[in-house]
Amino acid sequence: MKQAIVVSAVVLVMALGAWALAAPRDTPTKTEEPTQERFTIVNVSGGPMLVDTYTGQSWQLARSAHGTESVWLPIRRLDKRSEALKWRALQRSVKRRDQAKPRM
Repeated sequence: MKQAIVVSAVVLVMALGAWALAAPRDTPTKTEEPTQERFTIVNVSGGPMLVDTYTGQSWQLARSAHGTESVWLPIRRLDKRSEALKWRALQRSVKRRDQAKPRM
């Protein structure tokens, strides 16, 4: 009986050791830095855009009225299709209204 317990314990230790050795070693830990830079600047038609690659948040570069200062303005993100459709409908409405105004 004692011999069966000892043999079982040895087999268990060997199995756990084999499992530990077979585990992948290249998995990143929480303390490792990611390989991708956090922020990137992209040129778009409206000018430079700053993107946080971790969160997806983005900012558009804007200049002051006198051109003496530049600031990053946050870009509103519409995550729902219904929000995007509502926004586009509003923009079409404003455009039609502005085109209907008499020009002086």
